[in-house]
Amino acid sequence: MAEETIPGVELFVKASTLDCQSLGADIQCHRIMMMFALKGLPIKTFNVDTIKKTNVQLHFPYKNFPTLTLDNGAEVLDDLDEIERRFEKLSETNQSIPKLACTNKDILSFVNVGPGSKIYQKFNYFIKNRAQEGEEALKTQLLQELKKVNAFLMSAKMPKDGEGNQMFLSGESPGLPDCTLLPKLHYIYVCLGVVKEFPMEELTGIESYLESGRKHSAFQSTCPKKADIVHFYCRQAGMDDAEAMRKSNQVRE
Repeated sequence: MAEETIPGVELFVKASTLDCQSLGADIQCHRIMMMFALKGLPIKTFNVDTIKKTNVQLHFPYKNFPTLTLDNGAEVLDDLDEIERRFEKLSETNQSIPKLACTNKDILSFVNVGPGSKIYQKFNYFIKNRAQEGEEALKTQLLQELKKVNAFLMSAKMPKDGEGNQMFLSGESPGLPDCTLLPKLHYIYVCLGVVKEFPMEELTGIESYLESGRKHSAFQSTCPKKADIVHFYCRQAGMDDAEAMRKSNQVRE
């Protein structure tokens, strides 16, 4: 039996570029869906085919994803920070809904303006680059940024349990900073070496963080399949459909 969703609330996210129906690869959509999962709020979700428009009308009103509608469409939110703020306020009045916000300044700086923010930008530059003369420089920049992320995740600024083991950015369980960082790192690690060749090194801080995140039900239930992730970024890299399909078929869940 399907879980009953919150009346009057709908979330529109990108559908897969592979089959135009499944959940698509989008770090922002993943971020918001993971937040709702962590709060235990079942939201009615629509996977919107933004490529072929097979499941939406020609004049579909929403252009940004994710888009959240409240009160049966009377209110529309497509600013991620505003969506998070709105539902964090809900936690203040309903103690059964966990708070996910982080107040640690080092963590917030790392995620919002530091390497945790810059890493996806470096990844995008590398994936989308089609000029051979700039490829090695972009590889180097991305690897350097990955090392910075790894260094922070292994640093004393990261929360640790009683035995000194690394936890999530927000502590024992994921919070809003993890909703932002986990999808980025997961997509990067799924794609590097498949979409494009990359000299991946052993980065134990990132690998340990990803291992913990991938085991969490809130991440698993909101994560697209690896094949969908690879197919999306193959398109970002300018590959034709045949090559994108071939590479997406290489990955295993």
